[in-house]
Amino acid sequence: MSEATLQVASTATTECQVRRRSVIARLEPFLAYVVLSIIAFRLTVADWLPLFSVVYYATPWVLVCGASIVAAICSAIAGEPTRVGILLFAVVGSGLFVFQQSWRTNSVSAEDSDLSIFFWNVYGTTQGWDGIVETIRAHDPDIIAISEGGPNRPEKIARYLEAFPEYDGSDLKGGMIILTRGELGAVSYDEFGNHGSMRSANVKINGNTYYLVLVDIDSNPIYSRRRTLLRLASFVEQWEDRRLIVVGDFNTPLDSRHFDPLRRKLHHAFTENGNGWAPTWPLPIPMLELDHVWSNDRVMITECQHLWTNNSDHRPVFAKFRVAR
Repeated sequence: MSEATLQVASTATTECQVRRRSVIARLEPFLAYVVLSIIAFRLTVADWLPLFSVVYYATPWVLVCGASIVAAICSAIAGEPTRVGILLFAVVGSGLFVFQQSWRTNSVSAEDSDLSIFFWNVYGTTQGWDGIVETIRAHDPDIIAISEGGPNRPEKIARYLEAFPEYDGSDLKGGMIILTRGELGAVSYDEFGNHGSMRSANVKINGNTYYLVLVDIDSNPIYSRRRTLLRLASFVEQWEDRRLIVVGDFNTPLDSRHFDPLRRKLHHAFTENGNGWAPTWPLPIPMLELDHVWSNDRVMITECQHLWTNNSDHRPVFAKFRVAR
């Protein structure tokens, strides 16, 4: 290769680098502004306002942390040391929020459990019916609670009962089904307007009776969860004298302020007895903790796992409980 050719190639490379730096320099202030605005938004407005909740749900702290790193690199390339410092502070702060809210480190209880529950939103399954059955059977739960399990048709219900013949089961109203090894009482069905539904029933297992509530809240990010979760909190208050367990796909991240009424009444299973990465959706890289298990003081949480699977876009939740003595 001649010297002239090398010089042309070197010049072209230099020009490309200059153009790249120029593009970064133009975009850098905008990117830094957006990242810092999102952080301020999450710390103040959050999901209080219905329309703005879209931004809140679309920007979990793990994404904010990643965006802050990218913005800091761009500011460094653009030669903006002040913004680099601010953005590095944002990286550390958002990283702490990720660790605090998305990672759990709890000691595993050595106590025996009286009850185990397996909850799963099975709508986005990738390995078909056999994969669903295999995943559930691997954990041998006392209660199986399914959301988005299909239409409420006799053949669909029969499919569940045939797959788990040792379980007593409900119908599939609202796409939700409850299966239990024990005695299943009458299963009620209630709706949160047009924004979701719930099923509830007494379940008797090994001589202990529990009141189980299965929830499936609409995934539309625009509507506010405030009224729905207030209504749920009011509903569970009626059963505070029972051994109460609430499970389901809430389509609401745990850091939502709309969970405050439930937090005052119930214990969150994974927060108190889970370990590892908390977000449950969307697989294969979950960023939002949407699937939850709660209980009152009459049942003690001994274990909670957010399971890994390649058979759905939701992680299953497996929890164990002990009757409060």
